Parts: sequence; C-alpha cells; structure tokens
Amino acid sequence: MTDLTVIIPTFNRKESLFRLLDALRSQQQVTLEIIIIDQNSSSHFSEDEHHKLHHVRHILQETPNVSAARNTGAALALSDHVLFVDDDLVPEPNFCHELLSVIRKYPMVRAFAPLVFSYEDKSLLKVQYSKRYLKNKLYKDTVFQIEETISACLVFNKLYFYATGGFDPVLFACMQGLAEDQELFKRMYSREMKFWHVPGIGNISR
Repeated sequence: MTDLTVIIPTFNRKESLFRLLDALRSQQQVTLEIIIIDQNSSSHFSEDEHHKLHHVRHILQETPNVSAARNTGAALALSDHVLFVDDDLVPEPNFCHELLSVIRKYPMVRAFAPLVFSYEDKSLLKVQYSKRYLKNKLYKDTVFQIEETISACLVFNKLYFYATGGFDPVLFACMQGLAEDQELFKRMYSREMKFWHVPGIGNISR
C-alpha cells in the first residue's frame, strides 16, 4: 500500500533531480510512489542515468509544461494523496512522514504547503508567511489557512485536487510559467476551497 505519491516534473536539471531522488529514498516510516514527468528530449539521460530511474515511474512528456506535467502525474497516482515537488528541492529524512502526520491529524486539511526555504533565514521566512495567514481561520496554532503560496511544494488529497480542475496548461504556455499557480489558488478561493500552510515542516531548497 502506497502512503503518498510524489510527482516530480523535471526539465534541464539532472544533478538536482538525482539529489532529490536520493533524499526520497532516505525517507523514514513511509512508502512512496514516485512519478517523474520528464519534459526533456528522449536522449537527455544517459543509459546509466536511466538505470538510476528504474525504481520510479518515468513518464516522457514531449512539450515542456509544468502544469500539464503535474496534472498527468495526479491522474496516474495510485495513492489518495499527492505531493507536487520541484526537482531542485531536498526534503529532510522525516519530511514525508510529517506530511502524512498532518493529513491524519487534520482530516479537514485537504490541501497544504510546508515551508520551502533556501539560503534565507528560516525564521524570517516564517514571519513573511505569517503575513498571509487569514487571522480568523487560525487552526490550533499549527496549521494556518492562506489564500496562495508558491507551487514548489504542495500536498493535495487527490480527489480534492481533481475538484479544483487542476493546473491550467494553456495559461502556463501563454504566460511562460509565471501565473499558473496563482490562478489555481484564486480559482480555489472562488469555489470556497481551502488551502493551508504548515510552518512546522521544512523542505530545503538548494
């Protein structure tokens, strides 16, 4: 039984992709399904690199479009929950287990984002995120409702994601990947669908 499906759209990033895969192999107390939506040419990976991908579902997508890639990954997912993660992030060893803990503890939280941080100070980022909280929707001081965030790392109940309509691949193509995440969150908000932020879980970007 798969606990969580991890969907990774990838384009022109080999080193960081394999670093992410190594980090996912090291995840503790969780069974993962990993789906890579490969938007590169068929010759992008060497034979040895293809061998490193043998343990994942490796799907080729002819035209680079991260919205379409995420939608395809969600459609293929076998688990009830999906994690969309960019190919340049490196999760901590207990990251996926903590995500699942949120899902189990707060069943009404069906879509959320952890804290994604790079070389900036983590505490500073927490303060910046806190400015987005909807103050009247505070939930037990650990999970906060927000209207939007970046799409680098998102967790959805799969059926809840379907109900949003998914990411808009046409908008991604027209706007060169600059607005598809904001459009999704605005669409969710217009449908009174809730999205949450969990600052206690960190995912390191490098």
